[in-house]
Amino acid sequence: MDKDKKFHRAFGVYGIYFEDGKLLVINKNGGPYINRFDLPGGSLEEAESLTNALKREFLEKTGLEVKVVKCLGVIDVSLKSGHREQRDYNKLNYNRFEVSNHEKENI
Repeated sequence: MDKDKKFHRAFGVYGIYFEDGKLLVINKNGGPYINRFDLPGGSLEEAESLTNALKREFLEKTGLEVKVVKCLGVIDVSLKSGHREQRDYNKLNYNRFEVSNHEKENI
């Protein structure tokens, strides 16, 4: 890779909650993806495990406390950023959850 080129690197965790034929998504309220729908998730904080980051992000974005059931996979994504002159390199970790019956009432 050319060292003179600009790039942004990120590692994110995202959760998939699917029940009764419906997928839970959030409406982004900031950043380059504002007003777009996405899976609940986000970036890790320093020294945070993937599981703890996912639980925190899901709670912050949806208000729901979740239990991680299974890691569905990790993918690498490289794309040219539309809003700046650089490439984004992202690692995304997708997981499936369980939500307690009490929490389901709040969805």
